[in-house]
Amino acid sequence: MKGSKEDGVKLSHIDQQTKKSLGRQLIHKTQIRGILLQGIKQSEDGIVDY
Repeated sequence: MKGSKEDGVKLSHIDQQTKKSLGRQLIHKTQIRGILLQGIKQSEDGIVDY
């Protein structure tokens, strides 16, 4: 495998893109988890508020 500078640049660009999309997925998941946890807490308190 020949490693030229251009290949390195392409790889790092792809890496940044994946990190960005992974970060978005993570934020989305934590938001959903937070909403679910809020719902569980509220139903435990007898207050179900959707």
